[in-house]
Amino acid sequence: MCFGIVKSEVMYHNILTNKESTDDRRIKKAVKRLRMFIKADLIYFSKQSGRFSASGIITVIISKSSPHYYEEIHGHCWKIFKHFEEFTFRFFDRFWVNEEIENGNPYFILRCNDGTLIYSRTKEKRVFEIAEISAEDFLRSAGERFDADKLESDAIGCDLKSHMREGNHLMSAYAIHKYMRYLFMNVSWFLTGEDNPSQNIVGQLIYLSRFSDRLGNPFNHELTREFSVLEQLECVRESVQNNQKIVPVTEEHIESALLKLDWLKIETDKLFRDCIEKTKQIFENYENN
Repeated sequence: MCFGIVKSEVMYHNILTNKESTDDRRIKKAVKRLRMFIKADLIYFSKQSGRFSASGIITVIISKSSPHYYEEIHGHCWKIFKHFEEFTFRFFDRFWVNEEIENGNPYFILRCNDGTLIYSRTKEKRVFEIAEISAEDFLRSAGERFDADKLESDAIGCDLKSHMREGNHLMSAYAIHKYMRYLFMNVSWFLTGEDNPSQNIVGQLIYLSRFSDRLGNPFNHELTREFSVLEQLECVRESVQNNQKIVPVTEEHIESALLKLDWLKIETDKLFRDCIEKTKQIFENYENN
């Protein structure tokens, strides 16, 4: 895979090229469509592979002159996303990226580097220069943020143990739901670039599986018997929060949910370590210390 420069009258474009493969033609078309609707300073593309994950992640850094805040863009570009469903789109402004670099978010090192850049405006400066970042400080900040998020989710474990001792299956399931939600938020931070505060853990997992194929496997949404565990927990949340009646939660339900929770706790740590190792490799490539 190589990178070529395509010149236009008003700006330069770093366009990913690979003998005009189908994927690359689709990427170029997606970038062209995006530029018709939004003002972007930089666009990056990260290729992925897997049964559940998207084939690639397109990260867009919007311009300061953009009339739309980056969180509003999804509402304006949903037709583009629908037409390019093989890609996952992420939008950020420069302020957010700089804040997350300070917090040690691996997403932006992994997804927004010179090797993934596919478009830039004329003479547009990068949001950050990897070679100028202290690898030691960045990795320490990443670890501190991850550990802090883990403490929040682990605190819910105390409530879970209490409800289980009392034999309260409904509240035990509700605590498991909250535990999973915090774990998904933790994973979302370093896999997608920001927290996803949604209380819908089914939706969170489906979305996160586009960034990590491993997350899709044990909660295969193509297998009802697997995915029903999360759906049951969603029913429990609605029951507790909205005082709705549901089918009684059984001990078997709790045991199935605990198995998924235990796996998720282990997988969260693995995913973070994998991201950190890949981040370290990028720093080494830039000879950071």
